Amino acid sequence: MTKNQLRMAAVTVVTALALGSGAGMASATEQHNVRLAQATAEAQVLTQAFEGTPAPTIVEDGLEDRLADLPEDASLDQVVQAMYPDDQDAQASALAYLTAAADDTSSDDAAGAVTPQFWGWGDAWHLAKCVGAVGGFIAGNALAISKVRKIGGVVKLAKLLIKGKNFEQRMKALLAAFGDISGLGAVASSCG
Repeated sequence: MTKNQLRMAAVTVVTALALGSGAGMASATEQHNVRLAQATAEAQVLTQAFEGTPAPTIVEDGLEDRLADLPEDASLDQVVQAMYPDDQDAQASALAYLTAAADDTSSDDAAGAVTPQFWGWGDAWHLAKCVGAVGGFIAGNALAISKVRKIGGVVKLAKLLIKGKNFEQRMKALLAAFGDISGLGAVASSCG
């Protein structure tokens, strides 16, 4: 996928959201239906943009070391650079995907926000999303990185988390790996 195609998909999504947000609503049900339609339209545009685009291969060799060199509050861009060192095309593709997938909860939250489901782009993209979540969680944290190394690395942990059939199973795996620390719920959600 070219950068222009990604830009066009992003512009289309932003335009669709902007047009929908200005419309007046008569009821909460109508508001919910409009949000659901907007989320579905966004998911369709992004799915078309990524469909058939293979996920770049994560460079596993030295990944934990690259993550250890990052600050604890590493940005998504920094984590992606650690996942795909010296490959700007892979970084751009993965960053576009992970940015789009960051809001993917596939459900209504307590406030009634509706977000789309993006899966269908393939297992490699799913793995990239989970590795990004784990990488962002452990970036710059020597203790967390050492725990991940004992498991076999970030990619191996991500694969284990993806195998979890539900949030609870992923949380159990994360608790076994890290103990009871804050932030595990976000990682479990991202790897679902």
